[in-house]
Amino acid sequence: MKEILWRLLALCLGILMLAGCGQESASPSAATIPVKVGMLRLTSSAPLFIGIEKGYFAEEGIAPEPVWFDAAQPIAVATASNAIDVGATGLTAGLYNLAAAGQVPYLVADKGREVPEHSGSFLVVTPQAYAAGVHEVKDLAGKTLGNTQAGSTYQYMAGHLLEQAGLDRTAVNYANLGKVSAVLAALTSGQIDGAIVNEPFASQLLETGQVKLLTPVGERLTYQTSAVFYAPRFAQNNDAGKRFMRAYIRACRDYYDAVFADAPAITPAKRLETDARFREVVEIISRYTQTPAADVSRSLPYIDRDGKLATDDIAKQIAWYRANGFMEHDLAAEACIRTQSWQAAYDSLK
Repeated sequence: MKEILWRLLALCLGILMLAGCGQESASPSAATIPVKVGMLRLTSSAPLFIGIEKGYFAEEGIAPEPVWFDAAQPIAVATASNAIDVGATGLTAGLYNLAAAGQVPYLVADKGREVPEHSGSFLVVTPQAYAAGVHEVKDLAGKTLGNTQAGSTYQYMAGHLLEQAGLDRTAVNYANLGKVSAVLAALTSGQIDGAIVNEPFASQLLETGQVKLLTPVGERLTYQTSAVFYAPRFAQNNDAGKRFMRAYIRACRDYYDAVFADAPAITPAKRLETDARFREVVEIISRYTQTPAADVSRSLPYIDRDGKLATDDIAKQIAWYRANGFMEHDLAAEACIRTQSWQAAYDSLK
């Protein structure tokens, strides 16, 4: 009788243990957090694409939902108003104006920067403008450059290039066309004289002869072009913010190691054939940007291996936007930088 009771007790304990195991395995699913991520189909969004495709976000209990935009400023507005949880795009005057007004999109991590030899943005002109003598930045005086919106990253880059050439930023006219696709259409149809174009579009246009190159931006300006930033509400969720960053940092490392670490001195086309790690990353970017892999491979923007934000550049940007009339109110850079979730994620991945 005692033996039967012991067997029944053991059976009950076994059932309870199995039930407990079932509840534990279900907890990650129950804890999965949906996160709306606003971004553009640019190669600088590569770590987000990689993190989604390789399951890094899923492993952290994050379910990212890409929300596609065609300009940077609407992403900043959507993030500041909590319409999306995470923004990933260029650092515009509009973003800083929102922060100065108390609607703060908190800058967390790098999403692309201009550095020598690894530019992701290119100042180009139409063949007609080139034939008419526009061969250098100084030749742009009086010409019209395509732009998305006043105070965009494109205007920031163009302004600095013009100043370096001894011109005022107002030496050119800006056609504010609202979105990237409109700028590209105006450029290829000859309605404007030039524009700053990001990858993967720059390589496509240069390869087909639809534009002429004046300069890669990174050769003349070191600049934190883009960032990952959190909406005010999402920034309050320390756990979710850290988990998102853990996945993002892992993806940044994959991107950096595939593209920049021990890069062989061979053509991009040859790398696609012989380098499996490089090919995997390029093909992921190709799918998300809807651009042929060969075009993607020609010029890939620099992103810090750990996704670390160049925080010292933020104050410089604010100062330039303020001095050039794109911001009405001053803003301390520290007020819109919140890298604690990045730091916590980085420390946990060491």
